[in-house]
Amino acid sequence: MNISQNLRMNKVKLMNEISRSFSLYGASKWLSKERPELDNQSPADLIKENNLKPVYTLLKKDLKK
Repeated sequence: MNISQNLRMNKVKLMNEISRSFSLYGASKWLSKERPELDNQSPADLIKENNLKPVYTLLKKDLKK
């Protein structure tokens, strides 16, 4: 598996986790909300930049609440 395929698989896993954790509306809000933990960027912004680790970290934190 090359890097591009691996990144796509990680994005798919991340989106699957988000969709299991929130309603459709909740997932949309969570993805689009700018967060101070992400330097006032949204999780969607970081996913577009292929910066998945901070998004995973934030998701874990938010799911523990």
